[in-house]
Amino acid sequence: MEEIKVATFQERFSNLIESSPKSRTAIAAEFGVAKQTISAWTTGQSSPRLPVVSSFADYFGVSVDWLLGFDVPRDESSKKVNPPADVP
Repeated sequence: MEEIKVATFQERFSNLIESSPKSRTAIAAEFGVAKQTISAWTTGQSSPRLPVVSSFADYFGVSVDWLLGFDVPRDESSKKVNPPADVP
């Protein structure tokens, strides 16, 4: 039986931080946290509160559910629903 790999917040957040053109220091400054806090989140030593996770999801253009490790599409736009044409 094949093992299913489930991503964690730590892994996904770390990948987003590493792939960003901005430094950890710059990202930390934008969010008003210490660089060490970003490092703690990427290593799993601690986790941010949900409002902070939501802010990072918006910043990186991903869904909160994806960032938290759920098996959902990564793209934030994939969760937007278009209303029917006859709805104002």
